[in-house]
Amino acid sequence: MLIMAALSTSHAGFAQENSASSDSLRPYGYDFFKSAVPAKSESQEAASPKRGLSVPALYVLDVGDELRIVISNPRGHDSEFDTLVNADGNIYITTLGSISATGMTVKQLEETISQRLSKHYGRPFKAMALVMKIHGIEVYATGEVTRPGSYVLSGLATPIDALYAAGGPSLKGSMRNIEIIRHNQVWAHIDFYQYLMEGKIAPLTLESNDALLIVPQGPMVGISGEVLRPALYELKGGETLGDLIRLAGGVLPTGYASRVRIDRVVDGEKRVLIDADLWQGKAIPVMSGDRVTVLTVLPEIVNTVRVEGAVRHPGPYGYRSGMTIWDLLMISGGAAPEAASKAELARSTNGHIHLFPLELKEITEHPDSGMNMFLQEHDTLYVASTAGYQKWSSTVTLQGEIAHPGAYPITEDGESLSQLIAKAGGLTKKAFPEGAVLLRKKDKIAEQDLLDSAKETQEY
Repeated sequence: MLIMAALSTSHAGFAQENSASSDSLRPYGYDFFKSAVPAKSESQEAASPKRGLSVPALYVLDVGDELRIVISNPRGHDSEFDTLVNADGNIYITTLGSISATGMTVKQLEETISQRLSKHYGRPFKAMALVMKIHGIEVYATGEVTRPGSYVLSGLATPIDALYAAGGPSLKGSMRNIEIIRHNQVWAHIDFYQYLMEGKIAPLTLESNDALLIVPQGPMVGISGEVLRPALYELKGGETLGDLIRLAGGVLPTGYASRVRIDRVVDGEKRVLIDADLWQGKAIPVMSGDRVTVLTVLPEIVNTVRVEGAVRHPGPYGYRSGMTIWDLLMISGGAAPEAASKAELARSTNGHIHLFPLELKEITEHPDSGMNMFLQEHDTLYVASTAGYQKWSSTVTLQGEIAHPGAYPITEDGESLSQLIAKAGGLTKKAFPEGAVLLRKKDKIAEQDLLDSAKETQEY
């Protein structure tokens, strides 16, 4: 008899592995700005006023816009000319003179020019305005931002454009409470998570002298394990475990629903561990500094039976209620040509392995016989081979971190340790293979002889 004990890793090594995975979490969203142009001059060039762009209907004209005016009259003679919104905010049209354009939308300017021409000539005219070049605006980025300073952007620039030009918030800056300052007052707030997760952002257009203020980062919570986006997430206040899981993109199919682990520091004095059910515990509030871990479902497949030896397709198979030895033989392709008439069924009960000798011919020819036993989960059928042996010569006992510890038969020709471990369902998650110990009966006899000799010498 051999005894193989697989040692456990349920000490520091296992804890360190989990701790390292939690410590390696990165704040969510900041990588978005990794490709942002690093130099201020380049960012200004990249975001500078553009030519030939279509503009939205509500685009407001301002100083620096270059326009092309196309005028149609009833006689079918169209004319066009280019003009600029000058420093006074006006455009100049021959026969009409100066027309104030700043503050108007393109449509409003078209209506104004059409009315003025129709009134001047006494017949209907229609004007169309095309924006050939958009004016530039100067905005400022300040606070906890990667590259604070002033930036010249297109007149169509949004807060996202300005944030990208400035390299985004620094690792100390908030992603969820970005303030837009206009006329020395907070004009709007931006939650960048909405843009990253949903592609949504408020339809805001910046104006000259607007400032983006990146306030310090809010409370942070980490989530790791079986979620789509493990990361550190910023809280706005009042979030629950369910909210955090949604921020992380939800639980993966391999997530263990019965347990979520929350590591929390209480009153700056002690660390506590909170276990929560994934579904019933979604209303649990999360707090700054929490580290949440969604555990994984154990890799072991529970509803299996195995067949080994002289069959066409040995290995594990899915167990179903009412399944018999004959059923298992059939789905594994049946006995191989070299199969002997003998077989054994190994069954684990309360940690002990029981062996049932079987006659294959009786089972295959008479499926209704009592020898065609009903199977249970984790049963293993061993079919002997005439090529190598007629029976199993001895057993090996597997103990420790084994899925199904117990005694297992081995062939006369011997089997490898990996084959035996596979028969027993493999190692558990806590197993430490490098610490396995192999004990042979003859070694234990020799060891006992030495102890007996030492004892006799001491008595003498």
